[in-house]
Amino acid sequence: MAQIAYLQINRVCNQQCKFCSNPANERMLPLGEAKKTIDHFKKNGNSGIVITGGEPTLHPDLVPIIRYAKKKGLECRVITNGQMTADLPFLKKLADSGLSLMHLSFYSYLPEVQSYLTGNPVASDNIIRTLNNARKLRLAVHINTVINSMNEDHLDKNVVWLITHFPFVRHFVWNNMDPVMMKNKKKYRVLVPDLRRAAASLRRALVLLSVHGRTYRVERVPLCLLKGFEDCSTETRKIVKEENREISFLDQRGMFRELPKGFFHDKAPVCKRCVLSPICAGLYEMDVYYPRTVLRPMKRGIKKVQEIRKKILSAAAL
Repeated sequence: MAQIAYLQINRVCNQQCKFCSNPANERMLPLGEAKKTIDHFKKNGNSGIVITGGEPTLHPDLVPIIRYAKKKGLECRVITNGQMTADLPFLKKLADSGLSLMHLSFYSYLPEVQSYLTGNPVASDNIIRTLNNARKLRLAVHINTVINSMNEDHLDKNVVWLITHFPFVRHFVWNNMDPVMMKNKKKYRVLVPDLRRAAASLRRALVLLSVHGRTYRVERVPLCLLKGFEDCSTETRKIVKEENREISFLDQRGMFRELPKGFFHDKAPVCKRCVLSPICAGLYEMDVYYPRTVLRPMKRGIKKVQEIRKKILSAAAL
């Protein structure tokens, strides 16, 4: 079973996303240290790495880092906000060095929303350029979206816009907002989504993607809000497959290995009556940022768990 590690190579950024869970601390991983970490990941049986930040495209040694990972036989992906990659020669240089996939942070098809969330007035323009560049280079792109109060009502419209204008995009990832590491929790708490409202929009999005033959994953959303799409839960997939993942952080966490039990969040008393509880991660930051009142246990259908397990274990990994 494929394992993919996460390598944080910097903590600097050219945007100021209001909900950023890895805020800038100005750290930059030296090339030598990056190579040692890649060696460590390879030795531990990882098949690929996701390079992240901060904004990894600002790292001066990104090309040699990608090249070294490729030399070691690791598939190489980058999570980016799509600003530097709006420059075609720059993105081509990354692709030529061995980059196989870009995870592009995209929050809204509405330019004003994307600009507000990122603090960048040209964020949408550069994302469009990046997508056009990726299409020219035949570089695979996955869309990463943080669910928040500003986009919770139009996640499905994001999908319509993207598959209409950029049909080559085949995979979508939604991460429910993680307020824990935000720098200004008090000021931007307003961005925490209403999970019920977001779940309705998300369901419409997942139906659309299913109809159009796309794949998708969702993180930090309990299974009772993913009815019919339980197998797309990132945590549930890792719990069922008994996976773990290694992450190298540039903060106090350092090298971190997340074990299957680490993919569980909080559970309410009603979860004890839910047949999906053994494979459901529960509710992230319950009663701190997300109220337990959103939980609705499934009390019948024990076969449902077996069906979800079977579907996950038979599906291709992403």
